[in-house]
Amino acid sequence: MEGRSPSSSSRPDRKTMEKKRRNQMKALISDLNAIVQRHNSSGQSSAGNGAVPVPDQIEGATRYIKKLQNRIERLKEKKQSLVMHGDLGKRGRGSMVPKVEIQRMGTSLEVTLISSSGSKLMLKETLGVLEEEGAEISNATYSSAWETILLSIHCEVGDMEFTSFTCDRISERLRQVVSLQN
Repeated sequence: MEGRSPSSSSRPDRKTMEKKRRNQMKALISDLNAIVQRHNSSGQSSAGNGAVPVPDQIEGATRYIKKLQNRIERLKEKKQSLVMHGDLGKRGRGSMVPKVEIQRMGTSLEVTLISSSGSKLMLKETLGVLEEEGAEISNATYSSAWETILLSIHCEVGDMEFTSFTCDRISERLRQVVSLQN
């Protein structure tokens, strides 16, 4: 009889430990499922409000992780493409072709100039062109990131007749001013 007593006393310990391990695994899988459900764009399970079986939860988490890995790879490729062919490419510092964009928004114009940071941005000349064309400068924002400079200018044109021809003329004049910086 004494032989049963030690084994019976160790059995509850094993059972308790196993139950604790299962409960811990259940909690971890539940946490994982909650994170995946919160961040996964595909949203809810097809089971509705019912409990999702553990294998389905793990499969969903695996799909989500693979989706994130694919997204990371696509973003790395996009970054590499931008570095190789974009503004940060092999052309070197200061050799980026400046870009000029003009958008008409009611009685306002938004002028955007993009250039490489190695170039001098001719702010005075740029503002002069806009004022000569009858625009009243209301705001100018300058920012620099990596090797790119972005200048955004907001102008009021009032009731003046600003046609696409006028915008094209301003754009051409600004391109000439910006091209002088290289």
